[in-house]
Amino acid sequence: MSTFFHLFKSTISGISLPEKFTFPFYYEPHQLSIIAAQELQDYLSNQVDFEHNFGLEENQSGLVIGKMFGVLVCQNKNGKLGYLAAFSGKLADSNHHKYFVPTVFDMLSDSGFYKKEEAVLNELNRNIEYLENQSDYKIALKSFENIKNEAEIDLNRQKEVMKAQKILRNEKRKNSNCKIEELNKESQLEKILFKKMTAYWNYIISDAQKEVGVFTNVINSKKEIRKDKSAKLQQQLFDNYAFL
Repeated sequence: MSTFFHLFKSTISGISLPEKFTFPFYYEPHQLSIIAAQELQDYLSNQVDFEHNFGLEENQSGLVIGKMFGVLVCQNKNGKLGYLAAFSGKLADSNHHKYFVPTVFDMLSDSGFYKKEEAVLNELNRNIEYLENQSDYKIALKSFENIKNEAEIDLNRQKEVMKAQKILRNEKRKNSNCKIEELNKESQLEKILFKKMTAYWNYIISDAQKEVGVFTNVINSKKEIRKDKSAKLQQQLFDNYAFL
């Protein structure tokens, strides 16, 4: 750890040490912390140890990724005052840099469980993407959507017909010579027809849904496996971030 301990380059004589550690979420930073942060910024502005695109320079290659840095002012065993520096996530696609303290757990290690399980998840992602892009699946899905739309249009059209016929029957009922029984029978027949039409379309939709289900059952099964593996990997990762 001594290689990561940085003595102050600035003059800090006369600056008294704080009496206690500050509350980390709402505080005024101590002067020593401010100086340490400034020295870290100076290092980042002039370093040649790594190349990372922070989005500060135009035309710099690589994906723009902002990064959070932190300093911890402390004393070494010899009573010398200095600070440790750290960064969030990974920096320049790596967890290891000579200026910064190492990670509590190195998730980027090729021999570690994270990389191995990540490869399994990536293979699942590729497999799911392949299944979702099969032409037969897309055709079945499109057919299912078309049938649902056609059913909605047809049933809505029949509802409008029934609505118009009901208005006509109500007008006829005002006539003393109208045959009420015939009008009631006509109304019942329209309701029966609509019920049969609804049953027909439900059957057609259900049949089309089964065609889609041949594909979605496999896809959803793989998604559930991915979800379970991802959750277990995340928990295993958390379990390895253990602090003294």
